[in-house]
Amino acid sequence: MAYYVTSQDIYDRYHIGNVRIWANMGAVADSGSNATDINNRIARAIAWAAALTDARLRASPYRGHLPIADDAGAVPLLIVDVNVKLAGYWLSTSRGTKDYDKDGNPITQYISDYRDALDVLERIVDGKLDLGIVKG
Repeated sequence: MAYYVTSQDIYDRYHIGNVRIWANMGAVADSGSNATDINNRIARAIAWAAALTDARLRASPYRGHLPIADDAGAVPLLIVDVNVKLAGYWLSTSRGTKDYDKDGNPITQYISDYRDALDVLERIVDGKLDLGIVKG
């Protein structure tokens, strides 16, 4: 499976300190074998984001062009942004939610990012956004 982002892309949006805290489900220190566990969780978040992206885009005009990339092999920035937000959401939500709206729904920047990412994917599937690459 091809991935659309790197851990550095996620660090660039959410800061390395935050991302590594979210990914740290074990010991307090970010060292030794725990560092490997953290890196593995970040890699799993990246894989989940790519899998969700490809699953949605299989219903789009781009279904024959997966993984998404232009002729030079570059991933469109919209897809990078979607995958960064999805991976950030996957990592951050393992820590729980602290804020809720008046109806009891969780509200955080990460949930907002997740919803934004899904909205972008839906607009691509519906043909409302064009990635500027050859379709199907």
